[in-house]
Amino acid sequence: MKRVDKRHVTLLELLIAIGLTAILLSALLGYYQQASYARIHIAHKQEENFELLYAQYRLNRIMPTILNPIKKESSKLGVYFYTKSAEPPKEKSDSLIFAYDNGTGGGQLFSNEVLAKLFVDSQGQLILLTWPIPKNFDDPDAPMRKEVLLTNAEDVKFSLYKPIPKDKKGLQIDPERETGEYDQWFSEWPIEEKELPALIKIKVKIKDKDKPVVYAFMLSGSEDYIYYP
Repeated sequence: MKRVDKRHVTLLELLIAIGLTAILLSALLGYYQQASYARIHIAHKQEENFELLYAQYRLNRIMPTILNPIKKESSKLGVYFYTKSAEPPKEKSDSLIFAYDNGTGGGQLFSNEVLAKLFVDSQGQLILLTWPIPKNFDDPDAPMRKEVLLTNAEDVKFSLYKPIPKDKKGLQIDPERETGEYDQWFSEWPIEEKELPALIKIKVKIKDKDKPVVYAFMLSGSEDYIYYP
């Protein structure tokens, strides 16, 4: 009888040990699973924040150097600034067409004055395309440089501010002034406008985000400055 009782106690202890081990392993598995999800989430956020900062960095470098089409040195190069409607199926958003000074770090073809196009493509990427100025490059099939600024964009909208021109600054004295087509934000900027807007806001709709990311820049090449009364 003693031997039988001893065997039953050993089996019970074994079952208890197995149960405790299973509980411990389940807890550890859950912990490691949560830690793995947390690492993936943090890595995703870091990548997303890096993209946003990179897009801001690139636009900060580009927007202040946009060339004004009405200036003599720019008009000789055939420089333009305007918005263009989307061209499906390749594009999901309107485009901003402009020329800017890329400095000396772009190689022989993409240094100094270049043409550019900013838009969201059909794959949800905020794209910056760059070409050499046509008058600086004789080959009709000019090379193109494609740069992906964001990979999770759904749409991009442009807001362009047209201030009161210099010859109409006296309108600011009257608080009830009628400025007509001035002192307003526009969603489109026709090629016939010629002059640069004073300010530009770029609103990028990010996938699964309620609020868009907004970048705002002052275009230093504009002839119409913003004056505060």
